[in-house]
Amino acid sequence: MPLVPYAGQAEVELAKVARISTLLAWGCLAAALAVPVVVAATWVFADPNTLDLALRSAGQGPRGELAWWQRSAGLVLSLVPALLMARALLMAQGCFRRFARGVFFDHHNVAGLRGFAGHAFASTVATMVVTPLLGMLVTLGRPAGQMTLSVGIDSGQIFGLLVCGTVWVMAHVMARAIALADENAAFV
Repeated sequence: MPLVPYAGQAEVELAKVARISTLLAWGCLAAALAVPVVVAATWVFADPNTLDLALRSAGQGPRGELAWWQRSAGLVLSLVPALLMARALLMAQGCFRRFARGVFFDHHNVAGLRGFAGHAFASTVATMVVTPLLGMLVTLGRPAGQMTLSVGIDSGQIFGLLVCGTVWVMAHVMARAIALADENAAFV
């Protein structure tokens, strides 16, 4: 049985969307700022064993201090996917801010959703490429035969790629809906 709308239901729903969108906008901003800072702090302050375990390249052999150039190279490599994800989150934040103001079907939202999907996709792919390089980097000081190369794709990365594809397609459908609405408005 269909729901019977009550007076003011649309306003209540819009207010709820505005509240949730505002929270999500602030969450995206906080995450966009925190991700690069946490990555940088990890490479600057973490001990080699922590980095080794974080990169899933724990093999046999001694683990000594990382050379300054290893930490620097690790920081630079790690910042690539982190900055791509930060950019994706900032683009999503812009969409949520517009949603909170009641702007839903807008070309800026389409561009923001596409930008989010593209940057998040690039960040996920960059992570898949950078992780093996980082594993090799942190094990460079080990004796011959104990360097580690770890290549893999986990379910989180696959899920991330699928979400990016889904958001990209939704943005395309949204762009088409806006074009149809503009076309219909021109005839009226």
